[in-house]
Amino acid sequence: MNTGKNKQQIKKELSYQNIIETATKLFAQNGYDKTSVDDIMKESGYSKATFYLHFESKDEFFLHLMDYRLKQFEEEFFKLFKPENNLKQTILNGLRLFFELTERDLWAPIFFEFWSHAMRNDMIRERMQDHYSKWIRLASSVFEQARSTENLPNTINTEAVASLIIALCDGFNLQNQINANLKIEQIERIVLKMLFD
Repeated sequence: MNTGKNKQQIKKELSYQNIIETATKLFAQNGYDKTSVDDIMKESGYSKATFYLHFESKDEFFLHLMDYRLKQFEEEFFKLFKPENNLKQTILNGLRLFFELTERDLWAPIFFEFWSHAMRNDMIRERMQDHYSKWIRLASSVFEQARSTENLPNTINTEAVASLIIALCDGFNLQNQINANLKIEQIERIVLKMLFD
């Protein structure tokens, strides 16, 4: 089957994917700060020049990685997004998927390490705000789609609720790094109460 891509495009996409996977593994093993571009490229089998073909810097790469994971979540979520499911089930599916993806590759400690780094850099902090805006828009759009078919009160500000849910999930992930006794079901109950009580 012809994908319409030439060999150079295919090679570039493969190197991009390989860099993403290698870097994620090294960040999980060694942390963000202790993993260099040299480490990533040596492990992935590409030259340092290949890294800079795709990304301007390690920070820029990590911002791409966050967007890549958001896209991954969105694709997997909308596979679960079935018209026969009510809004409550859709929300529970989305929360469970979010936490499942967070557990993959030890993402939570990697993310919080970068988050700490980002708070000391105005440009990166602005890009992080943009990233969070994408998450908020995604969650808010699900609630808006459900307004016509579910008993979601018109008084609910879907963007504000989406922002609070994301804050709860981040807080859960942060606390869970220290206190593994927290349960996802606790977050699920709080989120459903926010929306339906």
